[in-house]
Amino acid sequence: MSKEINQKAASALKLLMFTGLRKREVLNCRWEYVDLDEGRIFLPITKSKPRMVALNTVAINILMDIPRTANSPWVFPGLDPSKPVNNINKAWKRVLKAAKIEDSRIHDLRHQFATSAASAGVSMPNLMGLLGHSNVKTSMRYAHHSDHAIRAASEQAATKLLEK
Repeated sequence: MSKEINQKAASALKLLMFTGLRKREVLNCRWEYVDLDEGRIFLPITKSKPRMVALNTVAINILMDIPRTANSPWVFPGLDPSKPVNNINKAWKRVLKAAKIEDSRIHDLRHQFATSAASAGVSMPNLMGLLGHSNVKTSMRYAHHSDHAIRAASEQAATKLLEK
């Protein structure tokens, strides 16, 4: 696999990690959907309904560093620039092997993003917005709470009780 293809896959994986987007949402993204000045991506085709995605600074920088391919509308064009990259699974497997991680799916990046947001105190309505969910139960399945975060919440509750 060429260095260029590896770089595209690495950028796609980083964008997945820092946005919580679904793999298809990233791979099928066109430059016309991206507004770096406003820090957002419009996704006309998603699992549920079209939506606007707010981008954080890291995601904006990832997108700014991606070279544009002449005559291709795709953020991640494939070998045939008229089509998007179709598969980044091999690159993901190489990342896992290098990191000595045995079992992880690309979709786990979405779960990790949600967990990080929840641990940072992002409200459930905002988490739902980040992930494009319309059902709170779906978002709750994504936001796995760490033992550390739950213990910290327990400490906060105890401290509040002691103040009374």
